[in-house]
Amino acid sequence: MCIRDRTKGVVTEQSTQLCLYDTPGAIGMNNSANTRILITKAWNIMNECDKVLFVIDSVKHLNEAVRSTVKRLRNTTRSASEQRYLDKLKAIRDNKSLPTMQELREELEELESIDDDDNAPQIPSILLLNKIDLATSKAKLRALQRELEDLGQFEKTLFISAKTGYGIESLKETLLSEAKSRPWSHNPKTRSVQCPAEKAGEVMRQELYKNFYEEIPYNVGVKVVSWVPRSNGELIIDYQLDVLKKMHVPILLGEKGRILSQVRA
Repeated sequence: MCIRDRTKGVVTEQSTQLCLYDTPGAIGMNNSANTRILITKAWNIMNECDKVLFVIDSVKHLNEAVRSTVKRLRNTTRSASEQRYLDKLKAIRDNKSLPTMQELREELEELESIDDDDNAPQIPSILLLNKIDLATSKAKLRALQRELEDLGQFEKTLFISAKTGYGIESLKETLLSEAKSRPWSHNPKTRSVQCPAEKAGEVMRQELYKNFYEEIPYNVGVKVVSWVPRSNGELIIDYQLDVLKKMHVPILLGEKGRILSQVRA
């Protein structure tokens, strides 16, 4: 899914709560400021997380953007002091209270005393091969798995289908069993921190990503400008789409708006 900003979903089961962030996918590097911002956001979010789930479309060929991202993930490490700092930030957010100046000074002194290992561990990551329900060749699937595992350094590889639900329960059990102990960030009934209008915007971005060229959705601003429930139960949503380049307007619209009218959010 094409996501511009961090999106958090929440899963709470018994004594464990998972906070899930969706980031922009592997985007080809170019000179676009928008692209650089998206890539920076993605890595900033991953650096704050306990574990990275790297999702790959198992029926598509790998492109250079994906290969480069896997290599970068393999080489991204987190020292002991960095991990301690992140844990402290998370504790502050969870407690929703700022530390005193004395507490900050003591924390900084403790961080400075930590002897970081030059061989700091990489950020833990799991490879998820998605759309397994569409894979028709076991040989191609295994070849894809081998290439990704050779490029990266994943803890494990799981085969899933977001559409059918295959492997999702196993993934959830893995994450719940490996979750770190810390105070919950959300009410156990919370499933998403997005409001309905934000969710509608993400659905439109997803549809744009599915229907148009790979780079275009990342350069289209989506804004919900009208939200009108009707008495018959229907919901009328008006969107405003902003593009950076005029050349994208006819691509999105098509002849007499035919292409965009086919998008169903």
